[in-house]
Amino acid sequence: MHAIIDPKCLSEMASTLENDELGAAVRLLSRLVSTGKSIPAGRARTICQLNEARWTESSTEILSHFVQAGDQISHRILDEARLPPVSTPVRQRSGVTPDMPIVHPTKSHQVPQYASRERPELISMKKTAYIMMSEIFARSDQTENAARALLASLLKNWPEGDVYEAISAAEKQKYIVDPRSWIIKHLQRVSRPNVAARSTRDACPPPPSKSAKRALVTPELTGVSSVTAESIRKRNAGLHLNLGNKRQDA
Repeated sequence: MHAIIDPKCLSEMASTLENDELGAAVRLLSRLVSTGKSIPAGRARTICQLNEARWTESSTEILSHFVQAGDQISHRILDEARLPPVSTPVRQRSGVTPDMPIVHPTKSHQVPQYASRERPELISMKKTAYIMMSEIFARSDQTENAARALLASLLKNWPEGDVYEAISAAEKQKYIVDPRSWIIKHLQRVSRPNVAARSTRDACPPPPSKSAKRALVTPELTGVSSVTAESIRKRNAGLHLNLGNKRQDA
């Protein structure tokens, strides 16, 4: 049997006993709790560690907190510890629970068949841009045909990636009065329009005909005076360029 000292008992002792009397009472109570049985009255003074004079003076106050039955000293804590514990009766089920099946582990790991989900439809960038453009024009009370015409014109004259970026930026705006002007101005700030390639005829002019004669460049055609022309001839002669007589006479 194990008993526990109730703190309330210690409080009651402390309220009426002196310090040395409280220490003696606690020693006596501890012996009762540790042994779990009453002790003879003749051993109480020894357990309390008091001399005869002090025991004669304080024994009445000390023993008033204990239970005396004949020549035995006990405490109510021991009586309370001997009481049977309060327990609730086991509740019985009214029905009969069927035996649960035993599940044995298996080595084969099978993935359960979940409901299949259809693959989402793939949408091209051009179609996505068209949907966004239609929503932008719808917020401005403009027709879908206007959105389609503007998208076709933008993709023809501007880089495709810049057009999609401009439409995305316009779609993030809460409200645009004139979507056409807003998108074009945005493209003008961040991009450059496509430059049409020159035709083959302009890029590669035909070679000159062999039969065509080139006009001889003379000082008169170039507007050079005779004095300047003569000084140029002398300087060229000094360089020994071995120019033909035809060019020297020019």
